[in-house]
Amino acid sequence: MKNVIIMMGIPGSGKSTWVKDNLPTGKTVVASADQFFTDPVTGVYNWRPNLLHMAHRASQYAYISGLDDPKVTNVVVDNTNTKREFLRDYVQAANRRGYVPTIVVMHVDPKVAAERNLHGVTPEGVQRMQDQIENTLKVGFPADWKIKIVHVNHTNNSGTENT
Repeated sequence: MKNVIIMMGIPGSGKSTWVKDNLPTGKTVVASADQFFTDPVTGVYNWRPNLLHMAHRASQYAYISGLDDPKVTNVVVDNTNTKREFLRDYVQAANRRGYVPTIVVMHVDPKVAAERNLHGVTPEGVQRMQDQIENTLKVGFPADWKIKIVHVNHTNNSGTENT
């Protein structure tokens, strides 16, 4: 059975670090809009907001390909996923294939995240995303979604605690 993980957290919350530190062994596909903006040769990140829609489409394609590849053991979505509608297609694609994804919710002080985020998101933008996540968790998820939820308190650059 594949491990299907969908990250949820504000920029700078430690999503990518958590993925690197906690992923089970095996062949892994990490689907991320950030990959679209990162030059594969130089590793330079070049954010272009006008291409965000294309970046998310590329992330969805990588995710579906990972779900359908029998050699892949871990499929991860490493995006902010602040709202239910951002999660919906990923959850439904996994459920249709018989997988129950784990949504890993990263909790961190938005001020700390704003200072360490690599994408230049303003503190106000980070707080706005945090508010969206809190609202999403408060409202909850549709009853027909087959999901597991794990909450991670990421208090600093290296410390995580599952709750």
